[in-house]
Amino acid sequence: MTRSSSLDSGNSARGETKRPVSSAGERRIRAAQGSFVGRDREISQGLAAVEDAVAGLGKLLLVAGEPGIGKTRFADELAERAREQGFRVVWGRCWEAGGAPAYWPWVQSLRSLIRGLSADELAAQMGAGAADMAQLLPEIREVLGELPDPPTLDPEAARFRFFDSVAAYLTRASAVRPVMLVLDDLQAADAPSLLLLQFLTGALGDGCVLVLVERITNS
Repeated sequence: MTRSSSLDSGNSARGETKRPVSSAGERRIRAAQGSFVGRDREISQGLAAVEDAVAGLGKLLLVAGEPGIGKTRFADELAERAREQGFRVVWGRCWEAGGAPAYWPWVQSLRSLIRGLSADELAAQMGAGAADMAQLLPEIREVLGELPDPPTLDPEAARFRFFDSVAAYLTRASAVRPVMLVLDDLQAADAPSLLLLQFLTGALGDGCVLVLVERITNS
């Protein structure tokens, strides 16, 4: 997965070279989001990331800046454009008030992805990683029934195995239908969630997956 640049509070986004995108697509976004005047570069990068993900080039977009600059509106508009391209769009929001379990934004987004799948569809997309992911999403066992317990490993090896299972699932799921995951309020994310994001950044390069993360930065 390739990391793209951020939407910041004043400077032009940094990162990969902007690719040509359809002027019609840009006009639709500008018409729907009048507040994005002057954000042509960021909009173009977002549309290019959608196109790359459709082509099987996984992408990570970081949208960062002060409160009120339009991060969520940007994410909403890009999600709508992704839906027009056939993406399944799911959201996960970090919880800032404390008490949330580990991986909470991933629990929300992955739970949305598997909702409504038949046992055969879920088994095909999960593959051998079903038992690992069922530790995070108990509803997997409700659909698939009995699953073998994951092997007993030291914590770091178990975490790596779990991360690899998540990456494999997203790759398989996105082969059926492209996937866009939006992770909101990343500044409040727990450490395990950030580690999973870091792992996926390097593991989804061949998947039809777009991950967009939003975070608030200080002025």
